[in-house]
Amino acid sequence: MMAPQSRLLWLFGSTILPATLAVAVYPALKLVLWLVGSGVLALCIYDAVSIPLRRHSIAVELPDQISLTRKQETPLTLQVRPLDGLVGSIQLALELPVGIVSTQRVLSIALLTPESDVLVEWPITGLTRGEYRSISCHYRTSSRLGLWAVRKRLDAATNLRVYPDLENHSRSSDLLLHSLNREGRQAQRQLGQGREFEKVREYVSGDSMSDVHWKQTARRGRLVTKEFQIERAHDIYIVIDASRLSSASIEPGGGKDECAGEIVLETYISAAMTLGTVALRQGDRFGLVSFGNEVIDFVRARAGLAHFRMCRDALMRLQPHAAVNPDFEELAGFLVQHVRRRALLLFLTSLDDPALAESFERSMGPVGHRHLVLVAMVNRHGSRPLFSSAEATGVEDIYRSLAEHITWQDLRQLEVVLRRRGIGFSAVSREDLGPRMISRYLSVKQRQAL
Repeated sequence: MMAPQSRLLWLFGSTILPATLAVAVYPALKLVLWLVGSGVLALCIYDAVSIPLRRHSIAVELPDQISLTRKQETPLTLQVRPLDGLVGSIQLALELPVGIVSTQRVLSIALLTPESDVLVEWPITGLTRGEYRSISCHYRTSSRLGLWAVRKRLDAATNLRVYPDLENHSRSSDLLLHSLNREGRQAQRQLGQGREFEKVREYVSGDSMSDVHWKQTARRGRLVTKEFQIERAHDIYIVIDASRLSSASIEPGGGKDECAGEIVLETYISAAMTLGTVALRQGDRFGLVSFGNEVIDFVRARAGLAHFRMCRDALMRLQPHAAVNPDFEELAGFLVQHVRRRALLLFLTSLDDPALAESFERSMGPVGHRHLVLVAMVNRHGSRPLFSSAEATGVEDIYRSLAEHITWQDLRQLEVVLRRRGIGFSAVSREDLGPRMISRYLSVKQRQAL
């Protein structure tokens, strides 16, 4: 696209306009006006026609893979290559996808020689977690005399991914992770003899009768005992609720929370990735399940860095389904069918709705018989017992404290009911979600509860 430059307007203002005023005063100067106008018009036409001769074109290349951390500014490297002998200066602008912003709007680049490539670093920030496939580039350069500007648009293909921010998720999580040694293992005593079957051996006086392998005993005609070893690797699954409950905003704690307005799902994902990092260092197998009114994604538990990256990509693409309710019965049937090996299931969901809490309790009974189930939810409304906060200064504070106490009491009753079914439950603040999950996970490993 071709557009007039300010130099063209200045040329008309300094030639045609004075000549027109002069003709208005002295009509005999019409010939002069005609000559001046013809000359300026010819100059403009020549400059416009010469643009294709210059072949104003460039190529912009982006890296095949671009990884960003949410809410952290990262330089994007662009390679600008002049084509068909273009030499001069151009102005470059980026049309970023929704969710990606930049403090740099327009950048001037000097192309000195036709063979020289220019590397440009463009600061961008990802505000919305997700994956983006292309970025549009707009550039502008001037014609030979600078009367016209040539504007073109280029679409550069790339794979831009915005991952959750783990570094700023929680100070408490960082402190807990730093307490691990260089191998990622915490110095803690293993309790019990271990329940992972290793082999069978001949019965020795003093062995417990509960350890006798009766099938082998019947086959061999003499007592045979099962021998166990300490369990080293466990299956850990994070079960994330991506229904309408996860799209709710986190209310600020006292109005000072920097993440006020952030949805609950972002906290779930950051906590899941933090726990996945610890499980990777501990040598356990880590898996993911996301669900709404049906199971959205299922990543079977495995170990290794490549598998962790697969889980990270799955979490990066996860978005809330704001129009559906969680279906715990569908989820329970899926878990019973697909997760056969005994595992630690960490549910990240909201159970402050009595109807959903009852549905969860009823549905997770069969799952709790086979697996170890723990539930953690974000206490968005700051529910707490009465008289545990500062004194009320007005009627609104009194009613707010009573509402928080009622919610806290309901959650305490839910915790008791779930404990009877062997399901652990905790409602914590956003800052404590990651540390609480890590602490419960390490406690399970220490007690060999799996």
